[in-house]
Amino acid sequence: MKAYSVDLREKIVAAHLAQKLSIRTVAARFSVSKSLVQKLVKQQKTEGHLQAKKRGKPQ
Repeated sequence: MKAYSVDLREKIVAAHLAQKLSIRTVAARFSVSKSLVQKLVKQQKTEGHLQAKKRGKPQ
């Protein structure tokens, strides 16, 4: 599966943090899972960015 675009990731996090919408509401609005919303919010808070991580085994 292809990674979600950074633009979409930013919109999801902004809807939760800036607009104060619940995780369930944001997930329903953007047709994504609740766990994705939780993961993106956590990634934004800890890492400070929403770039997709590299996939696969490390070489």
